[in-house]
Amino acid sequence: MRTIKKLDNALISKIAAGEVVENPASVVKELLENSIDSGASSITVEIEKAGKKLIRVTDNGSGIPGSELHLAFERHATSKLYSEKDLFQIKSLGFRGEALASIAAVSELEITTKTDQNDLGKRATMNNGGLIDICDIGSKTGTTVVCRNLFNKIPARLNFLKSNTIETNRIIDVVNRLATAQNQISFKLISEKKHLYTTPGNMNLSDAVYSIHGKGIAGNLARVDYFHQNMHLHGLVSNLQNSHSNRSMQSFYVNGRWIKSPFLSKLLNGAFFHILEKRRYPVSFLFIDIHPSSIDINISPNKTEIKFKDEKSVSDIFKRAFSELMENYSWIPEEKIHPKPNSLKIEIQNEQSIHEKATSYLGSEVTFVETNENISPLPFNQTKDDDSKGGHQSSFEALLSNISIEGEPVRKEKYPIETQMERKKDYFKNLKLIGQVFDSYIICEDPVTAEMILIDQHAAHEKIIYESFVNQLSDKDILSQVLLEPFALNMPETEKRLLLESQSSLHSLGFTIEDFGPNMLLVREAPSIFPMQTSISFLEELKDMILNTASVDSMKSEEMIYSIAVKACHSAIRANDSLEKIELEALLSNMDGLINPYTCPHGRPTIVRIGVEEIEKYFNR
Repeated sequence: MRTIKKLDNALISKIAAGEVVENPASVVKELLENSIDSGASSITVEIEKAGKKLIRVTDNGSGIPGSELHLAFERHATSKLYSEKDLFQIKSLGFRGEALASIAAVSELEITTKTDQNDLGKRATMNNGGLIDICDIGSKTGTTVVCRNLFNKIPARLNFLKSNTIETNRIIDVVNRLATAQNQISFKLISEKKHLYTTPGNMNLSDAVYSIHGKGIAGNLARVDYFHQNMHLHGLVSNLQNSHSNRSMQSFYVNGRWIKSPFLSKLLNGAFFHILEKRRYPVSFLFIDIHPSSIDINISPNKTEIKFKDEKSVSDIFKRAFSELMENYSWIPEEKIHPKPNSLKIEIQNEQSIHEKATSYLGSEVTFVETNENISPLPFNQTKDDDSKGGHQSSFEALLSNISIEGEPVRKEKYPIETQMERKKDYFKNLKLIGQVFDSYIICEDPVTAEMILIDQHAAHEKIIYESFVNQLSDKDILSQVLLEPFALNMPETEKRLLLESQSSLHSLGFTIEDFGPNMLLVREAPSIFPMQTSISFLEELKDMILNTASVDSMKSEEMIYSIAVKACHSAIRANDSLEKIELEALLSNMDGLINPYTCPHGRPTIVRIGVEEIEKYFNR
């Protein structure tokens, strides 16, 4: 029988290191958090062999006093909290005092540091948990930590690391997230002696995102900025031109700390559910500023998970902020016309000749890549009527989980933006109607911006029906029609009984039903906005949802919204439907009443605009 023994300190340190140091990326994260907490304004991260061979983090922060340097390697030695009370008022990124001790236990670690108060700096060297030397050295104010040969003495841990590509990507992801959050700091990232990027450190989130992710992401973001119940939700989210097939580009920060949060991701995706197509997700860089006592960050070793004391308040601020975003932003994609090469009066040399000249001129081999320019990004300013202040509730709230609330005007960003526009009152009504083309698209002219506006008549009418029904549903004022000939539905008795038990809830959706004998249900009233057959189909789908959830009230709003969207699609004007002028004008007028006229309920665009300059290019003007 094995006896109980107290573990020696070296083994304890390695076990503790396993909780904090999972991979090279976790080392980079811990060192960066220390640099940020030191008040640095500039941080450089260098890695080699995906951080397995070398990780070097250099900052110009306050440094560590020479007399305290030996304590920095002790477990649970920290300058960031001193009492139990401090544990519930944490404002720093690090606080446990475990990082350096854990990293030192599984690598060769070297720290060079100097404070403003000292003429000389100090250098400490450790090897897999053992302190080798501390000496004086000339250095600049700040700290440089060098971690070499990570897990070299623990082959089992080293073998569990992924390929260099995967581990490098993990490190880049960590630096990206911290550089985005701490945009008051200039971050430089170097991998395998190649410079990847440098952020400006000018306290501008948009500029930081532009430096890290480029124009493709930064040029298609809208600003969120809202205060509610002592919380501040702010940051950037993608417009309709920029969604992803997964949630990897969703970043959430609480009090400047990046966190993993399925809860926040669910709130964000819910806000975009009726705008984006299925299985498309918004990009986000969202921040929540909240009192430290309202969260618990001490629930995971790597401090990437938190608990909110009041999740309902967090949910409320998301609903309100994104309702305002949906109502006040104008997102019409701008299409660019690219003339065919043979329509241009330009003499083009053959590819080989161009390649030879370029190679000769540049003095090296040149690779030519065909490009296909995408639709240009189109961020927009936020506008707000005076009467929107004070928490006015949108009729979209109940089902779409969006509430209109007050916020602050959006700042124009300094990174490249091709077009900005505000949504104007009666915008569509005031367009100059030109006519209909292919019996499918409405052509208008915007004389103010000198643009041609193309509107998909089916998608636009689909959205009008959709929002009209959802508004009525939210206001609990569904307009129903009495059927001249009540419709009899045949169904199993168990299903009929379940529908009859949900009679009052179905009535709120515009349906009046009654028992019509064994296995028969009679529909006497249906929503007036849908054709008869569409209403019956909607009721059939509601029945299937009720079977899965036991009642209308417990159905998921996403299922309901999707069903309404499909019914709106089936009820709308079709492509190839010829419309009279009065019908086209009515359609445009109704679009002004929409909260979001820019996409159909499935997320497809309803409107495209083409500037006169783009048209002139087609004619070589």
